[in-house]
Amino acid sequence: MKGVNYSDKQEYKSMQLIKMQYNLSHHKSLFVNKHIFEESQTELHRHEYMQINYVAEGNGFCEFEDGTARFVQGSCFIIPPYVPHKIILGENVKKAEVFEVEFLTDFIFPPSHKLSDIEAYSDFICLGIGDDSKKEYSKHILNLEGKICEKVEQIIEDAMYEYQNREPGFETVLRSLILQLLTVLGRQYSLNSDELATDRYKKHRNEMLKVIDYIHSNYEKDITLESLSQLANYSSSYFCTLFKSATSKSYLEYLNHYRVKKSMELLKNTDKRVIDVALDVGFENVTNFNRVFKKLIGMSPTQYKKLK
Repeated sequence: MKGVNYSDKQEYKSMQLIKMQYNLSHHKSLFVNKHIFEESQTELHRHEYMQINYVAEGNGFCEFEDGTARFVQGSCFIIPPYVPHKIILGENVKKAEVFEVEFLTDFIFPPSHKLSDIEAYSDFICLGIGDDSKKEYSKHILNLEGKICEKVEQIIEDAMYEYQNREPGFETVLRSLILQLLTVLGRQYSLNSDELATDRYKKHRNEMLKVIDYIHSNYEKDITLESLSQLANYSSSYFCTLFKSATSKSYLEYLNHYRVKKSMELLKNTDKRVIDVALDVGFENVTNFNRVFKKLIGMSPTQYKKLK
């Protein structure tokens, strides 16, 4: 299957990439904001993070690289990391008020999360992932009404309050609210989707869950991009797009995070030497293990081992 890796496609190098560090409050992992669009965006841009949009007022279109999806008041749509897009106001619309919930996926879904926890909302996350063979852009949008609309609005209001006030424990509450929001939207999508779309996104979900489960069970082995792509039955480029959209990490970044997590357990709970721990969790040599460990944890494995 032909695919596009939005994170590294050459012609996107000059396209604006908005990073989490650019947000107004400078939180490293999340941003909750009410964005008032008074004019259409003229250029496609990308984010390094996941973005959930809820339209409180107005209507228009979300334009992707080769298709558009219409939104109205009560619409909710998700844009995965690195996917080019722009917002266009509807005819005679003076403004659109959109609540944006933005987050790096490893803040919400750490490598240790249970696979069963993903299933409630993974179908909705897959709405933003393009498929070259099926250009169904209208399905990027959920149009909510009634009690579901009220429920989503309440979750977003609560998230805005927690984000703006930042009382003790606000990150934990926000993580819970975002998971609740994704679950509500995922359930609604499952109810609204037709059989063809359900099969399509269920396939994406199941293949990604299978890959993540394989990594968790075989992290100590030699795992390559080619082997994971074959496991998911996708081309390497399309697999990269799906995996990074679901996790905000390349397969290697995710694998290294998980290996380091497992190494920390061994360093803390056993008397094994650092070199043995490195080999036990799948690193080819201790030099690479030390480099990756320090980059992710901020200290060397030896320093971490001395803390126990």
